[in-house]
Amino acid sequence: MYKTEKLIQLLSILKDNNVQKIHVLYDGGGDDGMINDIEFKDHDNNNKDIIFKEDAENLAFNKLTDELEEYLYRKISNTVDWDWVNNEGGYGHLSLDINDLKINIAHTQRVCEDYEYYSSMNI
Repeated sequence: MYKTEKLIQLLSILKDNNVQKIHVLYDGGGDDGMINDIEFKDHDNNNKDIIFKEDAENLAFNKLTDELEEYLYRKISNTVDWDWVNNEGGYGHLSLDINDLKINIAHTQRVCEDYEYYSSMNI
């Protein structure tokens, strides 16, 4: 199954479980970036846990969320203008509305500036 089909399958499962939005927290710096947390939210913005009765279904769902994480990591990297994984890096959150497939990324970039000052002694 192609990754697009897997994402469509995951979104369908989430819709069937009354999930409205996916919230993602990410952070990067020092040559490394990661998605720290993925939360599924209902219409009232409450966390929604997706748990199946069968272990095989839970395993399949976890594999689909791995595909989602990979997709969202690439989406952040291709959308944010800054290099959020190197040097001081950056962090933020991404929100995906699963009904209209709109993505909003709120990003903060860490910036380090160096200054050098010269003066003379007043003796």
